[in-house]
Amino acid sequence: MNRSQIEDALKSGAPFVIRTADGREYSVLTRDHIFVSPKGTFVQIVDDDERVTSIPFITMTAVEYRPAPQSI
Repeated sequence: MNRSQIEDALKSGAPFVIRTADGREYSVLTRDHIFVSPKGTFVQIVDDDERVTSIPFITMTAVEYRPAPQSI
């Protein structure tokens, strides 16, 4: 994975999930939930509880687009 793949996912405007080599998945619901480092070596994802997870690009294996959660 590289910076341009994440930027393409952000440009789509659709929610997506980043998968990592250890099998974990990290949801990115909006552009406000992710920060891409200036040098493109890692991202930081913020969940709805304001927890921040840093993920090095070298550990990312896939981006999967998912439908937005439905409001009830």
